[in-house]
Amino acid sequence: MVSYCDNDAATEPQSESETELGGSRSVAVAFSRSRSVAVAFSRSRSVDLADLLFRIIWLIGFNGKYEIGALHRSGSPTFLVLKPIEGNSDILLIGYLRGGTTFTGEILGLREGNFYMYEPLHKWSTWDYYKPGYSCSLENEHCTMSTRTDSFVMDILRGLYKCDSNHLLKSLQMWQLLKGRGFRDSIQNPTWANYFPECHGKVEGCIEKVISRCANATARVSKVPRVSVSLAAQLLNSVPNLKIIHLVRDPRAIMASRHALKWTPAPGGSISLCNKMKEDYLESYMMRTTHPGRLLTVFYEDLVTNPAKTVQMMFDFAGYNFDEKEQNRLKNMTGMTTKNILNSETRGTSLRIALAWRKRVNETFLNVMNPGCNDLYKFLGYPPLKTNIDLYNSSIPLRISN
Repeated sequence: MVSYCDNDAATEPQSESETELGGSRSVAVAFSRSRSVAVAFSRSRSVDLADLLFRIIWLIGFNGKYEIGALHRSGSPTFLVLKPIEGNSDILLIGYLRGGTTFTGEILGLREGNFYMYEPLHKWSTWDYYKPGYSCSLENEHCTMSTRTDSFVMDILRGLYKCDSNHLLKSLQMWQLLKGRGFRDSIQNPTWANYFPECHGKVEGCIEKVISRCANATARVSKVPRVSVSLAAQLLNSVPNLKIIHLVRDPRAIMASRHALKWTPAPGGSISLCNKMKEDYLESYMMRTTHPGRLLTVFYEDLVTNPAKTVQMMFDFAGYNFDEKEQNRLKNMTGMTTKNILNSETRGTSLRIALAWRKRVNETFLNVMNPGCNDLYKFLGYPPLKTNIDLYNSSIPLRISN
């Protein structure tokens, strides 16, 4: 027997399931269009009600995502209505290779209770990114039209946020899981086991054990620098708990970091980068109207110059609590040394790293890069830098208001 309750719409349930639970003669679950869940069950008097409710929530896999909205115990069966917990949104972090996404992803993804997925599209694309209808090179302006790319990418990302084990196994390799726990060395370093207590030091079967934690996580976070904002926006209708954070950084800083690694050399790489950044920023601006409250633009320069304020903004957007434990974690990550990080203006290690790019490049670098990106600097609020004097002038801020 399946009973169904939906106070928001007089519709049939979208899906139902029924199972047996120890001490309970029957348990039925129904999902409404409003994302509420109604559970109807009959039980023997010998079973503690609180224990039964706890076991039901875990059984149907909603722990950390739902809370008890109503409980009706008159008559039989008993009705339990579970409502989605406000806040604790899943987050898709979109940015650019060497644009600060690793640092920002760890701030969001390594929060206690979150499940962090590191660059799940890496397996399918190293030097390309995806936008609606196209696969585009990170090394030049070339884009290839494709009728299958959109559905392929969306299926992967949608599957990840729904904790589909097949998509998780296909997308995440062991090195990505290591990074997803904040471990920056390889599996050859035996200390990796300290980050994966569920694996007991054994690599075999570890991936399966890790991804099994996805469904019961407080929230899921992924950093995906190989997808455009416009393509990612298509996920918002099918993943209602998802929000997007778009991370922007000075393209000259990004290219300086890539140059040191011999990645995507200018001018081809810089033109590709600035084209994507412009399209992403324009799309994010339009999304404020089409998807209000679902996208937040964050500037990396704001994150490193005022980390506490910027992280507080991101956590508020995601519905996360920026408590003392998270403040201390941020303090360790940024190298800040003051006692009260919330009121701190101290410039720590993260800022020194963010400023270092200006000392690693010269006027020749700017002359190669600027033609493809000049219009973007003013658009995003970055100062014009044309000479070595400009580069070494510490009074010129990382970013000016746009």
